[in-house]
Amino acid sequence: MTKLPKAAPKSAALPFRQTGRTTRISPPARPISFCAVPDNGEIGVRIMADGKPTALLPNRLAVPKELRAELELTTDELWYPRPPAPNPPAVPWIVNHCADADEYRNGLIWLDETFGASVPIFNHPRAIARSRRDHSAAALQGIAGLKVPRCVRLQAKSRAAFEQCFSENGFRFPVLVRPSGEQTGRGLIKIEGPKDWDRAVNTPWFGKPHFMTEFVDFATEDGLYLKARVLFVADRFFIRHVKGATGWKVHNDSSNSILDFKTRELELIEILNQNADFARICADVPSRTGLDFCGMDMGVDPERNRFVMFECNAAMSVFFKSAGRVDAERQARRDLLETPASSAFEAHLRARDAWVWRNSPLSQDGASPSCRTMLTD
Repeated sequence: MTKLPKAAPKSAALPFRQTGRTTRISPPARPISFCAVPDNGEIGVRIMADGKPTALLPNRLAVPKELRAELELTTDELWYPRPPAPNPPAVPWIVNHCADADEYRNGLIWLDETFGASVPIFNHPRAIARSRRDHSAAALQGIAGLKVPRCVRLQAKSRAAFEQCFSENGFRFPVLVRPSGEQTGRGLIKIEGPKDWDRAVNTPWFGKPHFMTEFVDFATEDGLYLKARVLFVADRFFIRHVKGATGWKVHNDSSNSILDFKTRELELIEILNQNADFARICADVPSRTGLDFCGMDMGVDPERNRFVMFECNAAMSVFFKSAGRVDAERQARRDLLETPASSAFEAHLRARDAWVWRNSPLSQDGASPSCRTMLTD
C-alpha cells in the first residue's frame, strides 16, 4: 500500500493518473463527482497495460461501465482533502463515490456539511453514514422474516476491550469480529469461546475500530451455506448472485467455496425470485437505508424460508468489465444477472428528481443526525 499525505495541497495532488477532469480551487458550475482519499491515506497501485501506474481507491461506488466514460465527460472530479475556501462552489448535483463510512469518514463529513443541505446528492453522505455496520443493523431491525444479527462497534485497543464489549452487550458465543473498513472477509474471525480472544488481538488490525456481531448459523438442511447478494436501485431490487460453500465463510477466495455452482445458482435465483417473503423483505429495505444504490449480502435457506442479513452498504463490487471477448455463456449470465441492475442504475442516475435522500422522510429536519454525529465513536 502507498500512504498519501494527510492533507493534499491541491485537489489534483494524487501522484497517479486519474480519469476525468480534476476540479481545482474554483470549479465551474458543473455537476460534481465527489471523491476522497481514505482517511488513513492508503491506496493501492496497479501498473496498467501502458506501463504507467494508476491509483486504486478502496470501497468506492460501483458504477456500470457504460456510465463511467459519460461521468468523466459530464462531471468534474472534486477531491477531499481540499484547501480552505471561503465559499463552496455552486453546483447543480453531485455523485458521491465514497461508499464506506469508515474508510471515508472525514470526506463524508465535509461533503455533508458543505453541500448536504443544498445540493441533490446521489448516495447522500448521511445515507452512507447510516450504512456503517452497526447503524445498518439498527436500521434494518424489525423487518419481518429477516434475521438481523446484533452488531456493536468497539475500539479494539486491548483484549479486555473485546471481553468488555462481549459481556456488556449480552453476546453469547460464537461471535464474529472484524476490523472497520474491510470488505470481502478480510480480518473476519469467528470467536468460539474465551480462548479465541487472542486471535482477535494478534492481527494487523489490532488497535483500530472493530465490529462485534452475533453469529447466526444459516446452514441449510443439507449442510450448505448459501449467500445471496441483492442490489437495490432506489426502490427496486435485483439478485446479483448466489454463492455456495461447505462452511460459514462464503467468499470466492475461501477454501470451502463450491466452485462448480453455476447451474444450482440459477435455480436458486429463480426460487428466490418466486418467493413472496423474500420479495417482501427486499421491498422493505430501501426506505430504511436512504441510498440510491447499495447491495445486501444475506444468508438464504429457501426451503425453510430463513434469511439472515450480513451487511448492507454501497461498497460492493458488482459491475465488471471483461478483458477481451466474452463467450456466449458468460454473456448470457451477464444479461441475466448484471444488465437489469445496470440499466436501472443508469435510468435512476439520470432521474435526479427521484434521487432517494431528498425525497425520503429520513432527510426531514431531525429525522437523521448529521454525518459528524453518526460517525463519532
